[in-house]
Amino acid sequence: TLIAIEERLGDDIFKYFDWSAGTSTGSLIMAGLATGKNLREMQQTYLLLKDRVFDGIMPPYDTVQLEKFIQDQFGTGTVWEIPYPRLMISAVNSEKLPVRLEMARNYKPAKDVAPETPKEMPLWMALRRSTAAPVLFKPSEDRYIDGGIISNNPALDLMSEVHAYNRELQMSGRKKDAVQMNVLVSFGTGQIPCTVIETLSIDSNSPLQSIKTIKNLAAMFIDQATASEGAPVARSR
Repeated sequence: TLIAIEERLGDDIFKYFDWSAGTSTGSLIMAGLATGKNLREMQQTYLLLKDRVFDGIMPPYDTVQLEKFIQDQFGTGTVWEIPYPRLMISAVNSEKLPVRLEMARNYKPAKDVAPETPKEMPLWMALRRSTAAPVLFKPSEDRYIDGGIISNNPALDLMSEVHAYNRELQMSGRKKDAVQMNVLVSFGTGQIPCTVIETLSIDSNSPLQSIKTIKNLAAMFIDQATASEGAPVARSR
């Protein structure tokens, strides 16, 4: 989709955005574009990721290979070395319940939003955290897992970030510097086909129906927990 839009535009699409956010493999795309890669290069990165990391028949996949791949692609630079645009990379800290969404940023957030990302944080580490999909890979640093668990579509989180930034500017008498949101563009990973849910009823006289119901409910919970289309997009409008 990004390549098609860029071809119609006839220009580098990323330079038209001042703020960006990415989750999981979306964070790889955002970070790649922010560090100077073009869309065709990121497409090639995706293909390499498939060949080098997802080379097994079944998960879990080789976490060491994932980490090495990210380091090879993004080097040893820090998150803060990205000068533009403002970038948010999501991850979930699963050390305690309730789990907590954390963002790695290349800028100082509003005071009431979150602590500042450490200046020395490597970009590859932020990406490793964001791509640590449960079951597929081991957690990063034994506690960070894929940001998609909480923020599979970070559009609302990005909008909230901008609102908090503007609020802080207004409170400090710098209202003229506030960000005017003109366009929010959300790119997902496509839409899954609609399927009919046969039953959601538990019947003690029909164990088979109850098993189907539990299966359907589990699928429903997973679908909504990881949704990047539908409600997350509608709420962002």
